Amino acid sequence: MYFDRIERAAVAVLLDSIYLSVQSLEDMQFLVQYASQLLPPDPAHATGEAVWYNILELQQELTTKREVGGVLAY
Repeated sequence: MYFDRIERAAVAVLLDSIYLSVQSLEDMQFLVQYASQLLPPDPAHATGEAVWYNILELQQELTTKREVGGVLAY
């Protein structure tokens, strides 16, 4: 996502930060699946903490949509 907008050394720092914040395999898989929605648009704002917060927000949003959809299906 940040191919031409981030230095190689900053990528390593970002990945280390993500690994510290996103610890379960399931959450890491979720991150990979929804990376374009979870990573901040500006690499300067990309941190493990920001990504983790975005993961929690998106998971809650998807859970809510699924629950509302299930209620409407009946």
